[in-house]
Amino acid sequence: MGEAYSKMFYFEQAKDHLDRALASQRELTDGSDSDLLNTLVRRAWLAVESEDYKLAEELYDEILPPLTDVAAMEFPDEPLWSDVLNGYGVLQWSLGNYLLAIQVLEKSLEMGEARYGLVHRDIATTLNNLAVVKMHAGFHDDALANFERSIEITEELLGLNHPSMASTLSNMGILVHLAGEDPRRAYGYQKRALAISIDAYGENNKQTARIHYGLGVSKSYLISDAENENERQKYFQEAMFHLSKAQDVFEQNEGSRDWLAECFKFKARANRSMGNHAAAVDLFTLAAKTYLQPNTHPNFLSA
Repeated sequence: MGEAYSKMFYFEQAKDHLDRALASQRELTDGSDSDLLNTLVRRAWLAVESEDYKLAEELYDEILPPLTDVAAMEFPDEPLWSDVLNGYGVLQWSLGNYLLAIQVLEKSLEMGEARYGLVHRDIATTLNNLAVVKMHAGFHDDALANFERSIEITEELLGLNHPSMASTLSNMGILVHLAGEDPRRAYGYQKRALAISIDAYGENNKQTARIHYGLGVSKSYLISDAENENERQKYFQEAMFHLSKAQDVFEQNEGSRDWLAECFKFKARANRSMGNHAAAVDLFTLAAKTYLQPNTHPNFLSA
């Protein structure tokens, strides 16, 4: 039940359920019970998803042995351990430890391929996560190859419009920005991602909000390349629309501080591109103040 909640981004309900389960299981076991381990892994992943990185680190320290030479380390040949490494890799990316994140996710991929073969949902998920880390680490060609393989696997197994496609397509759009390619190409990926996410999760959902954010970023970059004033106004209004849709959701969800700050930052960029300098200054200031707040209520692209 807690896992189902977390997948739907119902963080508070999932946290309460899993915290109660952990307390109960810790009273009944010596720490080696498989049910306890499963609950720790799910609670750690939820902590990463809600950006509670301090708690996530504490939980993964409890789950994992000290990591030295990750590639040479041996882990139990069980599906759970591939999940553990996947989550820990995402945590290390979130903390800015890109090289360790890549090592951990590549180990997870190796273990997953040995267990499941080359075409499996878990392989697609790990490839997507690995691509995101490589994208932000500057390895754009490798990231593109990982994204493309993830999409191929997902399309083969689940079809063109499966909900898991939304995140990968949105990330492809971000990669186009970071690689300095045409923002219109990014918009195409993100528009498709948005339609899939709204159909699967609805508008008031963090996954959908993240895609609105990406679309707002795409439109903010197009403002300076517009051919005339009407086009500039159009891109500006579209950028503000998508960023405001994202902002509305992030303001209501715990653990969304960084996403919320990014919305303010790109609203500021859009206003700056339009010559609205006073509004831009106010929004940049708001973004900075948001980053400094505790990440409890309402690292991605740089300005």
